[in-house]
This record gives sequence, C-alpha cells and structure tokens, in this order.
Amino acid sequence: MPTHNVDESKVERLRGLLGNLPQLGISFYMVGTKEGLSVVSDTTANMPDPDLLSAATATMVSTGDFLSSKYKEGITREIVVRVEGGYILIFRVGVGYNFAAVVGEVDNLDYYLDILRKYSGAIEEVLVSGEEVSEVEDILKKELEVIGVPVTDAGLEELESKVKSQTKSPSKTTPLGKALPPKRKKS
Repeated sequence: MPTHNVDESKVERLRGLLGNLPQLGISFYMVGTKEGLSVVSDTTANMPDPDLLSAATATMVSTGDFLSSKYKEGITREIVVRVEGGYILIFRVGVGYNFAAVVGEVDNLDYYLDILRKYSGAIEEVLVSGEEVSEVEDILKKELEVIGVPVTDAGLEELESKVKSQTKSPSKTTPLGKALPPKRKKS
C-alpha cells in the first residue's frame, strides 16, 4: 500500500522486482521515503505497520548521517544492524528513499550485501529515473544459477532448504573482493 506520491506503475515494478527476495532467504523487505512513508513492503511477512518500519528506517539513516557528518565521513550509504537471529540491512536509495531487508543468521553476510546492493541500484532506477531495469530483473535467476539451483518449483524448494541450512552459524565474511555464494551443504 503506497502512501507516498509514487506512480502506481513504479510501485508495481518494484513489487515485481522485490517479490523474488524471499527465495534468496530475505525474510522481510520494504522501500520507504526519507521522510518515513512506506512506498512498498513485503505483504507476505508478519511484520508491524509498514509506515512505522519506514519511519524507524528513515530515523536510523538520519542518525547515521548525523554521526557521519560529525566524524566528517560523508553521508550514510548502508547500515548493518546485528540482531538476535540475524541482520537488518538498510540502504540509501538516491536522495529520497531507503531500502531495508531482514536476513537470518547466515554464513556469508557479504553475499547478501552484494545482492541487496544490486537491488538497491535497481530500486533507484525505477524510482528516480522511472526506466525499466531489464538486466536487474535477471538478478534472482543468475544468483540461483550461481548456487546451482534450477528455477523450477523443485528448484525453489531446494533453494529454501539450502537457505535454511545457511542460517545455523554466525556470519563469516570474505577478506577482500566479491562475496562468495552461500556454501552448499553436502548430503
């Protein structure tokens, strides 16, 4: 339910783009304005009012900007919040929006950060320029191929079991470079 003056066609494109995130192990996502109004959120998750979450996210980004300015480090681009059971990942989208996602305990947080950064860029293209983002619509399919899961109903079930197996140990990050895909559990 968009509550900001965002064209309905853009909201629908965002829903289509973001609707695949749960298949990658994202348990909740939302896009909101810097003022704290909800634009689009995951309607399948059991979460509180999207406007409340959007306002809290906007407050965190604003607080990050305040701290960044005091430390003379520029503006906030990303915020990673470690919570019991996982992470809340927040990304600035352009100058007027924020994108937040929740992921459980994972072996490789950098993998999810890389994917969500790509989505953040795609969200910005949809909201700011209004242009179709054709290559980004293939992010999910490519990521599924990287971890060796076919994009079929059976493949999606296999992905769900792999994602659940990833949620057992604390995050391990790669020292430098691109994040590695989640480890495959051997049977």
